[in-house]
Amino acid sequence: MRDRIDLEAVSFAWGAAPPVLRGVTLTVRRGEIVIIGGRSGSGKSSLLELCAGLIKPTSGKVLWDGNDIAALPKEELFRARQSIGYVFQVHALISNFTVFDNLALPLRNRGGLNGEAIMKRVRAEMENLMLSSGIDCRYPEALSAYECKAAALCRALIGDPTLLILDEPLSGLDPAAAERFLSVIEQRWKERTMAVIMMNYDLSVLPHLPARRMVLDGGKLAPYQDEFPGGA
Repeated sequence: MRDRIDLEAVSFAWGAAPPVLRGVTLTVRRGEIVIIGGRSGSGKSSLLELCAGLIKPTSGKVLWDGNDIAALPKEELFRARQSIGYVFQVHALISNFTVFDNLALPLRNRGGLNGEAIMKRVRAEMENLMLSSGIDCRYPEALSAYECKAAALCRALIGDPTLLILDEPLSGLDPAAAERFLSVIEQRWKERTMAVIMMNYDLSVLPHLPARRMVLDGGKLAPYQDEFPGGA
């Protein structure tokens, strides 16, 4: 995905269970922000995984720049995913990788940068989220909740994505840490003109930005009715 993602009448069910998503249609273009709320178990994480091509819809289509991702060869899908940064609800850092290796992984997979350039990039991202350089040799199990979240956001941003996907990125953070996270996300959105799709329990975040705010309920996606100063 580089410039546009489309969900066309997408439904999804886990095995024989009832569908968690029912006919969801959504278009997000580069530069747009979409913030989605919903109850626990409403299918929010499934929706994000569909957007990222991590799972396939039961019916309907997910399109990246007009291409049905279900029909893409694995190699092409892997290359396309490199333009997506993903912050999972549970940080999903690799447990037997150090913080440095977790952050460096997207750059190493992409290739084209030497060790010194990768180190500089990792250090810059860590500094942006106020992560001390001393934790880069530690493993995820030795990190605080904030450090795990911050490392996950660093890893998502380090490849300069055109689409940033965030699954409850502020959960468990104190107000100051949450504000720092949102500031970094806003700054990168402005710098890189990326698309942002964020699941968040609080739909009032980033009220000064032109975000579309939506609610996932009963498997359906609908606009949120309250108005925000910067909202669409």
